[in-house]
Amino acid sequence: MKKYLYKKIKFIPGQIKTVTTIIVLIITTIFLSKTLLDYYDQTQHIIYSISPVRVFLSLLFFLGYLYCRALSWKSLIHFLGAPLNKTNSLSIWFFSEATRYIPGNVWSFVSRSYLAQQKKVSRSISILISPFEAIIIITTTAVLSSYSIIKNLKLFYTNSVFDIILIASLLTILLILILHKPVYKVLRRLTGKILFPKQIITALIFQFLSWSLYSIGYLVLITEITKINDPVLLLSSALLAWLIGYLSIIIPMGLGIREGVFVLLAGPQIGVPQAVLVAVLARIILICSELLNLFFWVSVRKKLPI
Repeated sequence: MKKYLYKKIKFIPGQIKTVTTIIVLIITTIFLSKTLLDYYDQTQHIIYSISPVRVFLSLLFFLGYLYCRALSWKSLIHFLGAPLNKTNSLSIWFFSEATRYIPGNVWSFVSRSYLAQQKKVSRSISILISPFEAIIIITTTAVLSSYSIIKNLKLFYTNSVFDIILIASLLTILLILILHKPVYKVLRRLTGKILFPKQIITALIFQFLSWSLYSIGYLVLITEITKINDPVLLLSSALLAWLIGYLSIIIPMGLGIREGVFVLLAGPQIGVPQAVLVAVLARIILICSELLNLFFWVSVRKKLPI
């Protein structure tokens, strides 16, 4: 009886996650669909005016974003001392990214750890790389989206620089309180390893480059649809929307969350229907780039011993 109750209690969080995911997706779908229908004539005109060349350029920028993130992971695992070659590193990252379609961001990290161990990477390194990568990702995207954060704090809360600094400090303290244990574990494990400092610099360069390419992929679509006064703010807003979607752990790929946040951030700048259209179109193009790249690596895997 106790075992049965334990299994039932253990299963409830999984059910809550599934229900929450479905609810969020339904609400977001209704919101985006209603907006597009309310502005149907305007949206239809915008869609017909979008150049296929712009769509293709956006696809290329998103592919560049994916490859820079994969190369950053390669540098991070070299930083920890794992001698993986470029082909194996890229294949591990791209195949593990396919698991992001499963609810919960944890699956891509778990699969990366598993695939790395299959390539003779030590268990300690394959486990350590996941939280280390997550910290690097959150840090770089937070830095690059800080302009949007500051602008929106000014818009929705106050014009006082002091208050903005105070809020940012409180949020930083809260983040440290939440993440201090995993960060401490990562640092403690790092102290017992032979590290390669040049690789961490390379990893950070690839991270910043990848997020720049990602936001430019959005900008290419936006500039095709409407004129913009502050392109830096839109670039930063696209990254802030990604970061919030990433932190919504239970939603696969931040699906719906990212689009909704982007509309809230970019809507006042470029118009709500334009923001909805860009958010949906960018998601479709990004998924196409991921699937296209995954198909390529599946083909390569059949031909090469990776």
